[in-house]
Amino acid sequence: MKNEAQTDVKFPQMREELLGTLTSLSEESYQQRVWIEHKLPAGHTPKTFYDSFDLVVHFLFDDTHLADNPKKTIGSILKNSSEAEAIKTLTQKIDRVLQVVGNQGSDKDYISSAEWPEVIDAAKAALKVLNNS
Repeated sequence: MKNEAQTDVKFPQMREELLGTLTSLSEESYQQRVWIEHKLPAGHTPKTFYDSFDLVVHFLFDDTHLADNPKKTIGSILKNSSEAEAIKTLTQKIDRVLQVVGNQGSDKDYISSAEWPEVIDAAKAALKVLNNS
């Protein structure tokens, strides 16, 4: 990985959003507290902060090419192919949860699914790759 050519990203703010998304996907206690119990992080109000699995899906699957073609985002959001592979693995795990639970489930339905631990593990792995790039 260290020998792989790295590029600067064109949209650093989107990369920061991705890092935040990966952090929320990698922390089960955060998901329970914020997504299910709606207890906001310190210093935030409902007017300044909202997070949910639905927002994660929209960011990864609808707003960017991260789910359908992560390699296409190298140079704009991702730095290299290792990051693209980590995101591909994560979005495949999320897609599997969506297939099992369906598109109309609640956040609790998703994080309670038998497949959810794989999402958490893939998010942790992706976060590690992105933080080490």
